[in-house]
Amino acid sequence: MYCPARNNEYEAGETSDLVLDCGGTVSFTQSFVYLWSLLHRDLSDHHDVDARIKKASKAFGTLRDRVFSTRDVSERLKGKICPGGVRTVLLYGCESWCLTAESISRLRNWHNKRMHEMCRLAMCQSFVHQIS
Repeated sequence: MYCPARNNEYEAGETSDLVLDCGGTVSFTQSFVYLWSLLHRDLSDHHDVDARIKKASKAFGTLRDRVFSTRDVSERLKGKICPGGVRTVLLYGCESWCLTAESISRLRNWHNKRMHEMCRLAMCQSFVHQIS
């Protein structure tokens, strides 16, 4: 991966394939996954936050029909499953993030929407009854 110096364009750098002595080649990439975190050439964390939101959405989606959308599972049990399964996927690797206000807002909004969905709470109910 090539990371240009500050105020330099990515395209200005030498990013052609490297030819190895053994005959193989190594190509440059703009992003890659290392230790389950997404590293991007601009070294910002919003790409990793986006990837974490997508993975947490998949985890929530797999549990939606059987656990979160059914009335057979108690609210208390749903409250124990969500932090252990979904929130863990969402916040994996967050210790190394340098979050901006925008990223924090995106994480908070995603989490609030899933909590409303888990509790079967419509947005109009939230507005009428002033539920945050």
